[in-house]
Parts: sequence; structure tokens; C-alpha cells
Amino acid sequence: MGNLNQLIILSILLATTYPAVFVNPEVFLNSPWPMFMHDPKHTGKSPYSGPPVARLKWRYETGNMILSSPAIGSNGTIYFGSDDNYLYALNPNGSLKWKYRTDGKIRSSPALDSDETIFFGSYDGFLYALKPDGTLKFKFKANGSIHSSPTISLDGTVYFGCLNGFLYALTLDGTLKWKYGTDGRIFSSPAVDGSGTIYFGNDKRGLYALNSHGILRWKYTVGGWIESSPSIGPDGSIYFGCSDAYLYALTPEGGLKWKYRTGNWIVSSPAVTSDEAIYFSGGDHCLYALKPDGVLKWRFETGAEIPSSPAIDSDGVLYFGSYDNFLYALNPDGTLKWKYETEWAISSSPAIGSDGTIYVGSWDSHFYAIGKNASSITCLTSVRRIKAGESVQIFGKISVNVSSKVTLWLSTDGMTWNSLANIDTNDDGSYFFTWNNIEAGNYSIRASWEGNADYYGANSSTEYLTVESSTVEPSAEDRLPLISIVAIVMVTAFLFAILRRIRHLG
Repeated sequence: MGNLNQLIILSILLATTYPAVFVNPEVFLNSPWPMFMHDPKHTGKSPYSGPPVARLKWRYETGNMILSSPAIGSNGTIYFGSDDNYLYALNPNGSLKWKYRTDGKIRSSPALDSDETIFFGSYDGFLYALKPDGTLKFKFKANGSIHSSPTISLDGTVYFGCLNGFLYALTLDGTLKWKYGTDGRIFSSPAVDGSGTIYFGNDKRGLYALNSHGILRWKYTVGGWIESSPSIGPDGSIYFGCSDAYLYALTPEGGLKWKYRTGNWIVSSPAVTSDEAIYFSGGDHCLYALKPDGVLKWRFETGAEIPSSPAIDSDGVLYFGSYDNFLYALNPDGTLKWKYETEWAISSSPAIGSDGTIYVGSWDSHFYAIGKNASSITCLTSVRRIKAGESVQIFGKISVNVSSKVTLWLSTDGMTWNSLANIDTNDDGSYFFTWNNIEAGNYSIRASWEGNADYYGANSSTEYLTVESSTVEPSAEDRLPLISIVAIVMVTAFLFAILRRIRHLG
């Protein structure tokens, strides 16, 4: 019995001393951007490619400044908060789905779980959980304003900081698991690694690492306040900025790997790629790209301070806002791809939709969608079966009224596609083509258009055409009577020859 008690005590000590290792139970829905900086590690990396040009799809006006960064649901719904105290849900076309009022401004960025429950904090001191239809699921009182954006870990725990100095851990149903008190206000959003360790900073110069039970693993002291949310690299390194103008890189054990000095404060959160490149910005007007060893790759200067955290698309293009009112898109080598001007400063961090749309809020009270619109194209044939040498009409329409070119594609095996024709459309996007003197065979036909500055290109579904030979070979059933007739004729001729021979002999 004594050994059993010792074993139980040892198990408890291990559970509370070392971070638990979690297996992903798929707590996240199939969302293109479920939380601040995309994921629990705050990598800022999207699997989707952003728009090639800066084109406004739509903008939505709220009642005050927007500092909250958006999250995107699996069906394309966009969620964000505003200083007008509302949490907004917009449809992909920019129309209002619903909005939910709190009693304080909302600068916290929403986070979504697998049921698409929306978690966010408000300056009224509550952490809210809303159902997808915008009705309240629960709210948790934190006894202090919440600026920090919640992070949902792989085990389904909701972590967020509060200006009362506490970091909270809740279950998905709103039950408090634990809370950890610090000596300063927590503005930053916690990052969580694969082992369940939680990293966050406060405004009293501390970067904290807690295990999944809320026990302190270590604390690293820096030279200023930390509003920057930490990010975690592929090797477990922790990156964060500080008001002392340094970008810090720490080991998972809390040791300093290196630090890089800039010209002013850093409140943006670093974005980290799979090759451990680090992108961040700060108060010296510049966005920086560092190598994994902390050596500068390049930097890009804007016209004002940059509190916005960068988002990275699948092509390595970076998107971020600046106090100079512009949303920027930089190529991976640091050159400008495009920029889009809003009517006031941008501190919101962009999110990237599955169709490549960039979503961001501005101090001008508007929420912006930058990118191209989707399109579609049809392809039809006048008949499905013809004789060799005959003609068929191929026709269809682009879903938008546009004068453009359509390419018709042809395949005989369904795998290899060759161009059949390039056709100019009418002003309404319709096209018509006559294919003459077609050889016998089975054909698959498609149409495509490349798109333009306003619309993405599209491919049609496949049409099938059977072209029969003009000289039709007789079938096996057709051949049988012919063979029989020939045989009868030959037998009859043979019998007549025998009869004639008999008569001749007689």
C-alpha cells in the first residue's frame, strides 16, 4: 500500500512539474485563419496565396476604430471587433451576418474552435464565447479589461491574458482550469507549443513560460515592457519584441540565443517560416527579415511606425499595415509588390482567406477586403455524338460581363490536354466556336479563362463528345447472316456441280 501511495504522489509531481505532451484531437475547424497570427504558435503563415494586385473588393463601416485582427471561419465568415463595443460577423461578400454588443471596446482578436464557437475578450472585463449564429454561449468574468487575443491550444484549452496581470486557462465550456498571476498587465496573446507550454509577456519586463497546468517553468527578464505576442519557430525557439527596441530569440529552456537591435519599440508579433526566417516590425518605420541566426536579410521602410504583425502567404509574400495608412504587400526578397491606402492608420494584423483575399481593419472605422473576385465559366456542346467529318458547336459564358479570351482544351485520354482554339468573347462574356471536320474518336472538352485585374480565372467542367466513323464496320451480329448466305451459295453451287457431273456420266 505504501508503494502505491508513493507511485500516486510521484505521478502527481510529474504531472505538475513537466508539460504534458498533446496529440492534436482536431479541435480546430477547417478554417483558413482561426485565430490571431493563424495558429497557436503564432507563425502567421497561411497555406493560401494572396492577391497579385491591390484591388478593393469591399469595405464595411463600423462605429469606431478597428484595432482587432480578424479570424475567418470555415464557410468564409469574417469575425473582428471594433472600439464601438461590437463583435462583427461579415459574409464573404461584405454584408453583415450579425453583430454582438459588449459593454467595452474590443481590441482582442477572435479565436475559433472546431464548432466555430467564437472566443474574444472585451474591455468590459469578460471573455465571451458566441455560437455561430451570434448568440451567447457563455461569458467569463476576468476582473480586468482584456486586450489579449485568446489562443486555443491543441488540447482545446482557451488561454488569454488580462490587464489585471493574470493569465487564464479555460475549458471550451467556460470552466476555469487555472489562472497565473504576474506583476504587470498582459497585453500580448499567449503562444502555445506542441508540448503544451504557454509563452506570454507583460509590461513589467517579463517573458513567462508555464506548463499546461499553470506552473512556472521559467521567466526571462528584458529591458522594457512586452506587448509583442511571442511566436514559436520550427525548432522550438521563442521570438518576441520589446519596448527596449530588441527582437529576442530564446531557447525552449529560457536561454538567450541572440537579440537584434532596431531603432525603436517593437509591439508587433514576429512571423516565422518553416526555414526559421523571422519577420517583424516596429516603431522605427521598418519591417525586418532576419535569418535564423539573427543576421539581417533585408529591411523595408514605410512612412510611419508599424504596430501591425505580418501575415505570410503560401508564396512567401508578406502583408502588414502601418501608421502611414497603407496596407503593404512585400515580395520574399523585400521588394514592394503593392500597397493600398486606407483613410487612417492600420494597427490590425491582416488575415488571409482561402480565396486569397486579405482582410484588415483600420482606424478609419472601416474593415477592408483586398483581392480579386471569384468567377466561373461554362462549356457546352450542341450534340454529344456525331459522325466523322461532321461539325459541332462549342459555346458557353464567363460568369461576369467581360470582354476577354477563352481557351478551349481538348483531350483524348482525359489526362493530356492540348489547346483547341483561343476565342474572343462577346462583351457579356459569352463565346461560340464551330469545330469542323472532326476525326473519329472520343473527346473531352474544357474551357478556361485567365482572369483579369478584378477577377480570378476559372476552368469549366468537362464536356464529352463521341465521333463515330463515317464507314461503319458491321457488328458480329451483322456478320453472321452474311456468312450464312455465302455458305449456302457455296454449298448450292457444289451440289449443282455434282448433279451436272452425274448427268454427264449417265
